Amino acid sequence: PAAPFGDVTTAPEELRGMQKVIRWPFVLFVGLWLTVLLTLYFSLRLLVKSWERLRSICRRSRRQRGTMKRASTYGEWISAAVEADTIEGRDAWKRRPASRHYDHILLESATQRIHRYLEEQSWHELTSLLKVCFHQRSIGFGLTNPALFSK
Repeated sequence: PAAPFGDVTTAPEELRGMQKVIRWPFVLFVGLWLTVLLTLYFSLRLLVKSWERLRSICRRSRRQRGTMKRASTYGEWISAAVEADTIEGRDAWKRRPASRHYDHILLESATQRIHRYLEEQSWHELTSLLKVCFHQRSIGFGLTNPALFSK
């Protein structure tokens, strides 16, 4: 007599063959799925870390700006302003004097001459030098250049 559902002894053999066929696509699918999930997880962590850093900088900057508003003397205000510039990263220009907007060597020379004239109290030379420095088309740099004051 024949079995009602086919040969029972061949069914496990067919399943083993099917397992061999399906195994690698399934492993590849699961590996790809895990890779996508890990990529999304680390991307989200990076986004959250960047957001927290930005909020921290904004919070510290706001706090420092409040300190500047509450300053009762110019010395307190200047120290709070320097700290705010450091927090916001607006002091980088101090570390690299060269710029495409002005001749930094000429500017350094003029600054040294200004300090020297102030120490010597040479008011005539100082005013002459300042007139040259603030002239719009001054040689090498114009302190009224709009590019110097743009963000």
